[in-house]
Amino acid sequence: MSEVSIIELIVYALIGYPAIIFLVASTFHESSGTASKVSVVKAIWIIVPIIAMYMLASAGAQINGPTETTLNYNVTANLLTSNSTVTETITLVNPVWITLHWLLFTVLVLYFMWNMLRLFTQRE
Repeated sequence: MSEVSIIELIVYALIGYPAIIFLVASTFHESSGTASKVSVVKAIWIIVPIIAMYMLASAGAQINGPTETTLNYNVTANLLTSNSTVTETITLVNPVWITLHWLLFTVLVLYFMWNMLRLFTQRE
């Protein structure tokens, strides 16, 4: 489990969650192109949300806020010291979010594999 900041969490969520919404919407929409062309577009488009969902799933239950860093220089000792403090930490009480993100990651990976299989098995 890695530590992730709140900004990273928001960016990954803004990439991953719309992908799931578009995935559900695309199952109800019938396209006019050939199946292989549509499969290639969907497979390429889904790679970035797969990475975003993986990052959300591996984020863990600790979400760190912004970090303040102060530098102090002691002239007499010729010493530079650094002090870092995390101002806010959010802890997810219910770990179901981690499981949900792993589930969504798995769905996106399976969707990617399904489209790649369609690409290689269907004829025009």
